Amino acid sequence: MLEGVCEERDAPHLVGGMTEYQMLLQSMEGVKLSVATLVRFEGTYELREGGSGIPRQRFTLTVANDQLYLGALRLVPQSETSFRWYEGSAFDFSLDEAGNVTGVTRMFASGYSQFFRKR
Repeated sequence: MLEGVCEERDAPHLVGGMTEYQMLLQSMEGVKLSVATLVRFEGTYELREGGSGIPRQRFTLTVANDQLYLGALRLVPQSETSFRWYEGSAFDFSLDEAGNVTGVTRMFASGYSQFFRKR
């Protein structure tokens, strides 16, 4: 993708620079959350019931290096309960009255999916 927007004269600036993923993360830096807050979101989430024939989808969030990850890619906090992922989707977490995480809504440009927390 960088090759499509950079001209040959820009090449010296690209050598040894950040990856496209690192530049994207830097451009969407959000708020700083404590590890204690991030750990609240760790766990496995499963897609809420859909129509017949829709396979179960699940994913696991982990905390490493003081950051929240989906697989090997970091989620960037935008608030205490909202995060952005590298491809532009947003994760908005739901909490119960006691402040426990109960699920997450993942929003895409084309719609959203709701996942409940399995633990």
